Amino acid sequence: MLPAIYNDIILEFLKNKRLAAIFVMYFLAVSLLFVQITQAFFSDTASSLSNTFAAAAEFPPLTSAALKINEFSSHGGASIEWVELINPTGSSVDVSGWSIEDNNLSDVFPTVSPIPPGGFAVVVPNSSSLSVPGSAVKITLGTGNIGNGLADDGDRIILKDASATEIDKVSYGDDTFIFPTPVPAPGASQSAARIPNGFDTDSASDWQIDSTPTVGTTNSL
Repeated sequence: MLPAIYNDIILEFLKNKRLAAIFVMYFLAVSLLFVQITQAFFSDTASSLSNTFAAAAEFPPLTSAALKINEFSSHGGASIEWVELINPTGSSVDVSGWSIEDNNLSDVFPTVSPIPPGGFAVVVPNSSSLSVPGSAVKITLGTGNIGNGLADDGDRIILKDASATEIDKVSYGDDTFIFPTPVPAPGASQSAARIPNGFDTDSASDWQIDSTPTVGTTNSL
């Protein structure tokens, strides 16, 4: 049982209709505020989770597919042709068993050291006279050409992983297989280079002609 003083308070409260009405309105206002705050909390939480998942879908983690053909030189014969790869990911990527092809033939990479994060690799035929810096992974093919030999006037370069999944590609000169308006064909002592390194919008505009090639290192333009 309640003490007598509480009974008296309750009776006085009930007799005062105005006070009772104020109390009821106050109670309803507080209840409504609580409901709105609760709804806002769960709505914001759901929205945040939705945004998180949407962002995760839009920006997937980098994989081996992020490797890029970063620079190449094709003019002047097999002994001086080369293709540079860049690994812009945060992990080493083993390209052993991958392949590179032109418009006619494909060559499989031998077993090589993984390309480190942010590092470079340089693909050359076994007839190459090119000097490759020690900081880059040198990939020497088992044939005297890259593909059928990168043509001076135009060709394509396609990089595939060990499961034959296409990783990157570029066409230049008069080869329109990949780009309707291809990358310009590099001339003697020139290269075609991505500017900036690894930048890829799947268009020929990613590339510029470099008169001072930077084989196995950061592009200089």
